[in-house]
Amino acid sequence: MSSLDHAIVIGGSFAGLTAARVLSDHFDRVTIVERDDVPDEWAPRKGVPQSPHVHGILKLGRETLESLFPGFLAETERQGAILFDQIAMGAMYTPYGWSARGRSTVRGHGVRRALLEHVASRFVVALPRVEVIRARVDGLRVEGSPRRVCGVTLAGSGVRSLVGDLVVDASGRGSAAPRWLEDVGLSPPAETLVNGFVGYASRWVRVPEDAWPGDYRFIAQLPIPGHTKGGILYPQDNGLHVMSLFGQSRDYPPGNGAAFMEFLAHCVTPLLHQVMRAPRQ
Repeated sequence: MSSLDHAIVIGGSFAGLTAARVLSDHFDRVTIVERDDVPDEWAPRKGVPQSPHVHGILKLGRETLESLFPGFLAETERQGAILFDQIAMGAMYTPYGWSARGRSTVRGHGVRRALLEHVASRFVVALPRVEVIRARVDGLRVEGSPRRVCGVTLAGSGVRSLVGDLVVDASGRGSAAPRWLEDVGLSPPAETLVNGFVGYASRWVRVPEDAWPGDYRFIAQLPIPGHTKGGILYPQDNGLHVMSLFGQSRDYPPGNGAAFMEFLAHCVTPLLHQVMRAPRQ
């Protein structure tokens, strides 16, 4: 076994997929351990609770993904994503008032999270050095003195453990890594928590053309000083928009119909509520 034989990636979401892609240039084998089913048709997954909320990728992110997965951007567009002039098409309210609008080279990427992840996943699983297995990691393997992580133990799979030269935890905010480290006698890193008590609620909608009171096609008003409520109505793929509500300082937006619209009505700008209450096609 060479010194760079096997890398293990915990989690098959965006962080795990991109980590596996980079590691495939340096390791003979890369194994992604993902606990969710990964369907052939893209859809939000239980392990990605933020998936229904507003998503887009800025220019640097698109360039990075394109460098890792040549053809990535074109494939998202083939599956319904759009690129648009974000300055010309956006009405954005800030603490200083409405931002200026005009033609620009700033591109927004209208696309849902599940589509982005699906496209990245298709690129990764096609790599000859990468394997994806469905299982749940329930601990770490350690060896040597001083002790070092040398693999993972699994549940929900015919394979009980994996041995590797490198283990990458890309399982997200719900990671059990601190507990895993304590279980094998290692000290987890110190954590610093800054909690803004922010909540989100979102729904996907089709906005009729006659619902827009101007020539813009998205509206953004984030929470600003003195106002805890905000929202963004942003283009997604395949003719959809996402209406995401934001609430700070425990002013959490509700997810049900009437209360959702009531929260929206109390945002600083009435435009979001005006467009959303227009009759649907």
